Amino acid sequence: MRKWPVVLLLGLALLLAGCSGEVSTDLYIQDILDALELDEEVLTIGTISIEAGGSEFMEGMVNFFNMYFREPTNFREQSRDYSTYTMADVKIPVLDITDGELDLSDDIIALVVAFDEEEGQILFGLAVNQERFASAADYVQEEFWTTLSFSDFNVQVRVINDTRETVRLALQNVYVNQKPVLYSEDYQLARRDALDIRFADVMRDYAYEEGYVFVGAIW
Repeated sequence: MRKWPVVLLLGLALLLAGCSGEVSTDLYIQDILDALELDEEVLTIGTISIEAGGSEFMEGMVNFFNMYFREPTNFREQSRDYSTYTMADVKIPVLDITDGELDLSDDIIALVVAFDEEEGQILFGLAVNQERFASAADYVQEEFWTTLSFSDFNVQVRVINDTRETVRLALQNVYVNQKPVLYSEDYQLARRDALDIRFADVMRDYAYEEGYVFVGAIW
């Protein structure tokens, strides 16, 4: 009988443990150019993964995705290191913030670009709607008895050159093709080439605290 309180406490600890997540998206060079040049919304496809308890939570997670992300589709589960993740493909906006104005509306995350006239470069990075994420975290805690923190998210962006021209990039404070890059390093992307970028913790957290962060430039 004495074992029951211990079991209950362990179960409660598991329920209240934070759940991790991942944002993985493609960023096409043409989408960057279109966001700057066209007077229309530019969207790309991303995948959101959130640690969940298993198949019995799938219906609730589908509702969660529909409430907090754009046009979620292709719901699925994936096992990683003894944890189960619920995944969905969603639409992620690519926003021009050259004028300094950022309006995420109901989106939790977005990719952002801006033209740096002084340097003749196009900056790109990540934006996070802190208020909207906090609302999502409250929903997760209420419905699933677990905490959701953006600091537990892994953010990855695959930059793809879908133009006919070779593009030069400068990147810093990120992982590029799994290699840590602290200071600015230059890269070249020929047509159809790609680079895998993973945000360092400090850049991810800065985007959350300040609204957005730039991690690279193209020219």
